[in-house]
Parts: sequence; C-alpha cells; structure tokens
Amino acid sequence: MSDSHVGKYYDEQHYGCNHSSKWIKLPFSKQDYYGKPLERLGCKAGDRLLDVACGEGQLIERAESLGLQCWGIDISQVATIEARRRCKAAIVCDDVNKGLPYDNGFYDYATCLGSLEHFENQLYVLSEIRRVIKNSGRVYILVPNDDYILHKFGYETDDQPVINRHSLLSYISLLVQSGFRIERALSDNSHLSDLAESSSCLKFVLKLIIHPLVKFIPLRYAYNFIFICQPTTQRREGQGECMTKM
Repeated sequence: MSDSHVGKYYDEQHYGCNHSSKWIKLPFSKQDYYGKPLERLGCKAGDRLLDVACGEGQLIERAESLGLQCWGIDISQVATIEARRRCKAAIVCDDVNKGLPYDNGFYDYATCLGSLEHFENQLYVLSEIRRVIKNSGRVYILVPNDDYILHKFGYETDDQPVINRHSLLSYISLLVQSGFRIERALSDNSHLSDLAESSSCLKFVLKLIIHPLVKFIPLRYAYNFIFICQPTTQRREGQGECMTKM
C-alpha cells in the first residue's frame, strides 16, 4: 500500500471525523499510559526525546511537562496539526518508512508506542531509530503480540491498513538485528485489565471472562510487549538533516 493511501486512512479514519466510536467506553485516565514510558526510561529534564509515530502528541505533551526537549514524526497531517497545537515540539509530517530526518546520535531517548506493526519495513525503521539515538541512549518500544491469547478465539484487535505483528521471539530477533540489546521485556495486558473499551457486546463479554486470569497470562501470550532497549552496535554511516524547533 502506498504511503499516500496509508496517510489518507489515518487522516480520514483513524484521526478524522469518520473514526467509528467504540461499543462501550468506560471513563479512565490515560495519564499513566503516557507517563509510564518516561518513568521507565529514566528521562530527565533537558534530555532530548524523539517520539516516532507521535500521533496527536499526547506522550510529547507529557514529556514537555517534565522538562524534556521533544521532537515527533507521524504520517498523518490531521494528527500532526493537533500535536503542534498541544505541544511546543518540532512535529514533522512524513512517512517513517522512508527514514528519519534527524542527525546521527542526536537523541537521548526514542519512543514508539503501538506503531511499529504498521510500518512496511520494520528492520529499516528500527535501524533508523538506532542511528539517531546516542550510543548511551535508550529506546521504549510497545508492540502488539501476534500470539495474544484472545487472538486464539478469533478476537481481532486491529483494522489498520498495514499490520505486521510478530511473536515474542520474532520481535526479539528483529530488535537484535537492528543493533539493540533488550534491557527489559514486559507484558502489557491493559486491553484485558482495563475493560475500558470494546467494539461489540460479544468482545466485551470475552474480555470479562478472561479478566480474572490476567495476572496469570504468560509473557508470550500477552496483549502487548514492551521492550526497553539499549544500543549494542556502533551506528551506521550516513546523516540526515536535523529538523529542530524549540
């Protein structure tokens, strides 16, 4: 699928006015969802952070409140307009599959939450993230599990145009090939534990049945994986144009 078609989907469906509402949506705070990655990375005021596929800028907004210098990139014009409205950061609208327009070793941290699975060339994107962070930098990746326990019951959790999910071992292999050492691998079962939203009554009932067993789900069957990584290789040669705005 071409980047223009993907961008159109995100503008019109994912972030735009055609975005369908959930069958049920219970009130809960996403504050911890965006604050937890920054806490786990050990981010400090003044550090530089890049959010890859930043969407509407919620994580960047939280990071800026902690004093970080932030940048973001996303394929959706609608999302980046909203991100620029809420953040001071330099937000770029571009296709990440083509690379990252930033200098080698510029960032202390990089985050990518629930987006790697939507990239056509995941190995290249991860290699680009490796290129733009410092040798001492850290990266936080959140990705969906292709072996998620509810997938065994035919429960699909994604309808986006590009879906490249993997198993735990496949993600580990991908990260290692990209030049990262995995510091921590964690499970995220918020899809089950929150009971925050479901797109149908049947899906809500399935989640309700599984809910008491969430803490017993092995990592390999989790909803999402969280990988906190550090570089293991010297960054590759080549340098992009650094786009800054503070």
